[in-house]
Amino acid sequence: MCGIAGVVAAHSIDADRETEKVARMVRALKHRGPDDDGLSAHGRAVLGHTRLSIIDLSDAGHQPLANEDGTVHVVYNGEIYNFPTLRRALIEAGHHFSSNTDTEVLVHGYEQWGLDGLLERIDGMFAFALWDERQETLHLVRDRLGLKPLFFASRCGRLVFASEPKALIAYDEKAPPMRPEALLASLHHVAVPAPATMYEQYEALEPGTVLTWSAGDGAARVRRYWTWRRDPVIDDPAVAETKLWETLCASVERHLIADVPIGIFLSGGLDSSLVAAACAEIGRRVTCITIAIDDEQHDESGFARMVCERFGLEHRVLPMAADAGRAFEDGLADMFDEPFASSAALSAACIAQSAAQEFIVMLAGDGGDELFGGYKWYRQWIERYGRDGQRRPVAGAARAWARRLTGRRDDPADPLAGYARLLGALEPRLVARLFDPAWIDRCGTAIDPAAIYRDRDDLGATGFDRLQALDLQQFLPNVCLRKVDRTSMHFGLEVRVPWLDRSVVDVAASTSEQVRNPDGRLKGLVKRVARTRLPAPLLEKRKQGFSTPIRRWFPKERMLDEMRRTRDAGDWWRGVFANDAVSAAGALKGRPLWRIYMTWQWVRRHRGLTNTE
Repeated sequence: MCGIAGVVAAHSIDADRETEKVARMVRALKHRGPDDDGLSAHGRAVLGHTRLSIIDLSDAGHQPLANEDGTVHVVYNGEIYNFPTLRRALIEAGHHFSSNTDTEVLVHGYEQWGLDGLLERIDGMFAFALWDERQETLHLVRDRLGLKPLFFASRCGRLVFASEPKALIAYDEKAPPMRPEALLASLHHVAVPAPATMYEQYEALEPGTVLTWSAGDGAARVRRYWTWRRDPVIDDPAVAETKLWETLCASVERHLIADVPIGIFLSGGLDSSLVAAACAEIGRRVTCITIAIDDEQHDESGFARMVCERFGLEHRVLPMAADAGRAFEDGLADMFDEPFASSAALSAACIAQSAAQEFIVMLAGDGGDELFGGYKWYRQWIERYGRDGQRRPVAGAARAWARRLTGRRDDPADPLAGYARLLGALEPRLVARLFDPAWIDRCGTAIDPAAIYRDRDDLGATGFDRLQALDLQQFLPNVCLRKVDRTSMHFGLEVRVPWLDRSVVDVAASTSEQVRNPDGRLKGLVKRVARTRLPAPLLEKRKQGFSTPIRRWFPKERMLDEMRRTRDAGDWWRGVFANDAVSAAGALKGRPLWRIYMTWQWVRRHRGLTNTE
């Protein structure tokens, strides 16, 4: 795992000056790759890389890396899990490899099959920049589901790119102004949804897309090379169970390829526990690390212990109390560069920091909920809007009548607005009280939290299929995977996600909803796989994930007092927040208040440290 950066220009460039600017970018990304770094200039392009050595630890893995004749260059962040197979095919085709890295498959594969042929073949998590010197063309590529990040700025015939926004800021030497609509979107959706960023001029490359830049006109063109498509051909539960388990075991085996120590983040939930079970199935006794949160409603360490005892796995438990969570409060802004209000980032950062003391690579259980229907909001939405999202079932209509009768807010008539609310979008009245009216006017349609779902909605799908397609495009890459990448890479730790292997994704797409979620049961197929492989209590417990006791660790009055203190310390908030924003925030508690608090603190840091407007 690594950090990448670079610049290309349609006009001639000052190579020394641009190399120094890219060097600043690389230094800003050093946490992503503390083992090595490299820079190279090639005509109109300067490429930079910082390396976390995992496969082929020798100097042969140094990047930027080129093909045999030095006409194709790549900087790459990620892992290609099927690289041994591709390497053999390329050697048979006559290509010469100078390293044992997975990186080198990219340059030779591009030569042999072209970009589309390469992307059709590779299986992994990746973000890479490939400079074709003969064509004077740059390709930026992000993996199918968005496990690895990539950001860029395109202006005046010049394209600058990097793994994190902080490196783009290092290139510019000053952060651009904030995007009002992005700030509001981050409140609604926990994080800023791609392709937007919090900064004007900066954009995020979306999952499953390629950006191609050519020196001919200096224009950046983005196209999609992969889209989640359902092809439900498996409708026998027993066949689906066998297929999923065999595929997951094979995925885990590929994800264990490394020349460094590997462990497992074992939460005690189904997905990470099945990853541990798969390790045992293939004969790998991997060390498991679990957080023990000092709150019985959030602590799953007992379930993780059952799993390790069943499979004879070494188990290390990391106690996490309020002080440990609060220690990362200020650090989240530096990790994410943007407002990020998932409380799970606190526990993710804590366990990543601990694991990085011993391991370079960890496996995690992320992705199972999106692929196999594990979120309670799927069932809640169907209860309220029906499988087709066009009508309310009898139970939903009765619920709406009861809520109106008791004076509580009704569910929105628009089903996608209802979906946004289930995921925590703020009420329009609260937004109007929190922000300066002029700031809201600048947000335009972003004040509507359902807009992002309308852009991504698949009207041809119903029920779980429709909602999982939305989450695979929005919640998974922008919240879950962003959390994993930033918190782990901040400490130079790679996290691999076997559930999101291309082969497992294909199993999910080819299995009918009635088999994945029989009679609307959350993760019905996954539980079927788990019933003979995991301790029974894991199948019966409620879902928890990496959640943290925000209300106890960050009491309401503590957050409000800090907001009052920082408000009174300067005028940084004016023009963004309303005069009575703190009072408006006082109407909330728990996670909704945490979202506002983290946004407030990020704006304070951003404006105070950069003096941007």
